[in-house]
Amino acid sequence: MEVFLKGVAVLLLLFGAAYPMGALVNLATRLTNKDAPRLTPVQVGLRLSLIASVPLAGILGGLAVFVPAIWESNMLRILIIAAAAASAGDFIVLALLSRLEASQTGDGSDASSPAPDGPEPNAWNSEEA
Repeated sequence: MEVFLKGVAVLLLLFGAAYPMGALVNLATRLTNKDAPRLTPVQVGLRLSLIASVPLAGILGGLAVFVPAIWESNMLRILIIAAAAASAGDFIVLALLSRLEASQTGDGSDASSPAPDGPEPNAWNSEEA
């Protein structure tokens, strides 16, 4: 079990260090790409919040496994748990916003969508007699 915890701690440290770099590159490309749909201010704020909270939770959580004195400190324990909860909440809200945006942009204007329900054209009315 000790080896497993150490492995998880190393993964937390690596993820906490790598996530902000990847997220900043992704955010920069999304903001400068003219063809992509623009991010709303709420989405930009959530992404910036994730860039701050994910490394805090990942790095401190990983270090807490290697140095138990970190986890014994009530202040640092509360900070790690709060950062992890904020990260999880931000991920959930960002996923819901992305899903809501995708459903709003799919308004049925493309040719691959099925025809709307309504009366079918009648052959009897189209002919003039």
